[in-house]
Amino acid sequence: PETYRSDENRPERISDHDVPVVFLRLPVEITSSVAITSSPVNYNPGQQYYMANLQVKNASTAPLPNPFYVVLEGLAPSVILQNATGMTAEGLPDITVERNLRPNATEVVQLRFAAPAGTEITFTARVYRSL
Repeated sequence: PETYRSDENRPERISDHDVPVVFLRLPVEITSSVAITSSPVNYNPGQQYYMANLQVKNASTAPLPNPFYVVLEGLAPSVILQNATGMTAEGLPDITVERNLRPNATEVVQLRFAAPAGTEITFTARVYRSL
């Protein structure tokens, strides 16, 4: 609205000289605040994809922020995380979890991979939040 014109305290301000150029989402790793366990990666021949579940448990005494991001590192180049919701600046797939996680609460994150049959899928999961 016109009322935001030139108001430097509003990101949606209207102006021809103070337009926002970029908004950054700075990631902060919070893997040490969670316990991550993974089920075995199994092939589903009917659906023709690999599947696994990650359990992300808040091991801290404070709630985990909403959203937080599960990033998979170490995937082979032939393996694609089909249900990724984004990519890091380094090109690693991530899944956004849109939920606050209370202390000791657990979130199950489904992973669905495309890969050649017979592929052994390994990865390291890390958890990040934005500043």
